[in-house]
Amino acid sequence: MFDVRQPEVGLILGLILSDGDEHPCHGGYRENFYNTDPTLLIEFSQAAKNLGHKAWRRQRLSQLQVPYTELEIKSTLAYLLLKRYDEFIVKAPSQVQLAF
Repeated sequence: MFDVRQPEVGLILGLILSDGDEHPCHGGYRENFYNTDPTLLIEFSQAAKNLGHKAWRRQRLSQLQVPYTELEIKSTLAYLLLKRYDEFIVKAPSQVQLAF
């Protein structure tokens, strides 16, 4: 469990919303981030670590055989925030949206 007001939460949610996905899995939920930019991959991994999560790394190939990296974390709270994104961010007051 982590404090959802930490900036790392916004970073992880934003990266997953732009270049990732989330799924239920055995005993919980997983969130994946896909990218080729080493800086973004390091930022995602460090943010996950700061929130008490390990980011598992997998090297993948796209259908066009372009290499990319998948980072996966397991967090029920992040999953719920992503699933209810429209209620927490889209319908939130403008100052909350700006902070996100």
